[in-house]
Amino acid sequence: MAPSDPGSKRVGRKGEKIRDADAKDEDWERMRVAVLKGCKLKGTIKITALSDRPTQEANKTVSLDKTQRRLDMLEAQLKAEIQGEVVEVSEQEYIDLIEKLKDEITVAWENTERVTALKRAIQCAKMLGDTRVPQFYPAMFVLISGILDQFGKLVFARIKRRSLEVAAQEEGRAVKLPPNFTSADIRTEAKETCRNWFYKIACIRELLPRIYIEMALLTCYRFLADDEFGGIVTRISHMIRGIGDPLAVRPRFKPVIKPACMKRASVL
Repeated sequence: MAPSDPGSKRVGRKGEKIRDADAKDEDWERMRVAVLKGCKLKGTIKITALSDRPTQEANKTVSLDKTQRRLDMLEAQLKAEIQGEVVEVSEQEYIDLIEKLKDEITVAWENTERVTALKRAIQCAKMLGDTRVPQFYPAMFVLISGILDQFGKLVFARIKRRSLEVAAQEEGRAVKLPPNFTSADIRTEAKETCRNWFYKIACIRELLPRIYIEMALLTCYRFLADDEFGGIVTRISHMIRGIGDPLAVRPRFKPVIKPACMKRASVL
C-alpha cells in the first residue's frame, strides 16, 4: 500500500471543516424558515418606539478621552430611546422594523459610523428581552439573531482588515492571513482595535444586550488568544444565570420554556 500524503490529509481535513460549516448554515436556514412559518403573530405586539432625536446630554462636550465621549453619547441616546412611546405593531410592521434596523447598521458601518452601528445592534439585542408574546418569540429570535450575526461578521472583517493593512505597510506588499491563523499572526494595532470593541461591550449596562453583543463578537476573541475560548464560554454561561426571564435566556443550549411552534420547527 502506498504511503498516504500528509498534505492530502491536511487538505482533506480542511475540506471536511468547510463542508461541516456549509451543512450547519443550511441547517440553520431550514430551521429559520420553519420558525418564521410556524410562529405567527396573532393581533399586535407592543414595542417601544425608536427615536433618533439627540438629547442635550448626548451633545454635551466633556473633557474625557475620545472613547469615553463616544460611550457617554451612546448611553445618553439609549436612555432617550428607552423613554420612548410604546406603540402596537402588526407582525409585518415588526418585520419591517427589524429590516430597517438591519439596513441602518449596514449604512452606518459603510459610513464608518461604528458607534451608531453598535447602538442599533444594542437596540436589536434589547428587543429580545420582550417576552410578552411568547408564541411569536421564536420568530423574533431568528430575525434579530440574524442581525446580530451580521454585526459580528462586520466587526470581525474590520479587525482582520486592520491587521492586513498594518502588515502590508510593514512588509511593503500585500499579505494574506491563512484560514487557520492564530493570534500570533495578528498585528498589535488590530489586537488593540479588538480590545476596544470588547471594552465598549463591557460598558453596556444592561445584562441581556451585553451578553448577546459579546456572543455576536465571540469569534473576534480569535485575534487575541488561541486557547481561552473554554473559559470565555464558561464566563458567559455564568452571566446568563443573571437573566430572570427564562424565555429571554435563549443563549442557553436548552431553554426552560419551549413554545409549541418551536417543537413543530424542531429548533432545539
